[in-house]
Amino acid sequence: MVVTGLTLYDSLGHHRVISEHYGASARLFDPLIAFSAFVIGAFISLMFQWGINVIHFEKVVKLLPVSDAAIMGVLFHKKKISEVNLSVEAGISKRMTLRVLSKMESRGIGSRTKIGDSSIVKSYVMCV
Repeated sequence: MVVTGLTLYDSLGHHRVISEHYGASARLFDPLIAFSAFVIGAFISLMFQWGINVIHFEKVVKLLPVSDAAIMGVLFHKKKISEVNLSVEAGISKRMTLRVLSKMESRGIGSRTKIGDSSIVKSYVMCV
């Protein structure tokens, strides 16, 4: 964000020179152009960071056992899901799903909320 702020400051300097050259009508567009440049730069920075997070997640998940990786992969894309749907989407048995979820709860990276006969799994990993 520091680089984006410096870019904004430099951009404002360029716009001042342009407005001095072209007159009062150009001064109306200076703040709009500067703000647009700032917003676009911030958006690009956020998208770049999101891409890096996804790449790191995919590398870390490869280190996990297959069942853990399958569940973490589903939970990475869905923050809340029922145990049954999680088991189906991960492609592993309900028993194995429950074991992995118990490990996640003990490590503080997930929780289950009982609703009737089923449970809703809430993940604390970043969602995309």
